[in-house]
Amino acid sequence: MYRKSRFTRQMMAYTLPRTTFFVLYLVLLWIPFSTSAATPTAAAVKPTMTYPCSVCRCLITVLQRGQSIAADCSNLLLTETPLDLPRIIGTLDMSENKVNSSYFLHLDKYPNLRHLNASFNTFANFDVSKDQILSSNFQILTLDLSGNVLKSVDNHTFDNMPYIREIRGLEALKFLPNSLNQLTDLQKLSVTSHQIDIPEELFHNLMISYLKLNATKTIYLPEKLFRHPHRSLLSNLSIIGGEIKELHVDTLRSLVLLKHIEIVGPNMRLPAHLFHDDAQGPTTNEDMPVNLKTIRIIGVRSLPRTIFHKQKM
Repeated sequence: MYRKSRFTRQMMAYTLPRTTFFVLYLVLLWIPFSTSAATPTAAAVKPTMTYPCSVCRCLITVLQRGQSIAADCSNLLLTETPLDLPRIIGTLDMSENKVNSSYFLHLDKYPNLRHLNASFNTFANFDVSKDQILSSNFQILTLDLSGNVLKSVDNHTFDNMPYIREIRGLEALKFLPNSLNQLTDLQKLSVTSHQIDIPEELFHNLMISYLKLNATKTIYLPEKLFRHPHRSLLSNLSIIGGEIKELHVDTLRSLVLLKHIEIVGPNMRLPAHLFHDDAQGPTTNEDMPVNLKTIRIIGVRSLPRTIFHKQKM
């Protein structure tokens, strides 16, 4: 008969109890799972959790490199910013409440706040001579003001937002000259103006790449409205005008980096040389947007046959 070796007999002498063996078996099964869970991919996100708050719904999403907290306080009939939000919130949704701009007073309690949605509140009572938007937070990077109509905007309206990069839905009855000059870090801007005469220098100090202008009452846009005194970085431009009769032939001059343009206006006429020069020679079209990738034109009264002439892309 087969005889067990000395080594086998020694191993049998050290046989573990069944309970201990079962526990070790479970541990071995768990190790691969825990290891893979501890090293998620770059796109992995842990489940969202609820954070205690008296009036809002605070959602915490834990990312791989830290925490990103978004506080949802929308549509709660609030008249001011809550005081008991998590101090480390980075995004705050205060949309569809009854908060006047002068009552965004508690934002200094949230030093990590970078993104604020203040759309559809009661900014209609905004008085530029007394109030400033966000009087106490210097770190806001993106701001949504859609659905609020300001009485006016001047060069003090955004005094406390020196680093802001994007403003959505900035709507006012009147924009004063140089009212946006201090927003030197701004990259994206959407504006709705309800005044007949838009100041020619309104955008002159901005180094923005994206601009959407909705001019509701303007009949003629200033010739140099989009022209930067040094160098324009505009790559995406949208012009919407229900009352605009005609664009000046030099409206887009100097916008050499422009790639995408949208023009919407039922009463608008477009000049034949809106996108290119009519002159001949080696230096022509050097300051015209002849490298456009997309052109979107909706509802204009006339479209000249040669308007796309000399486009290279």
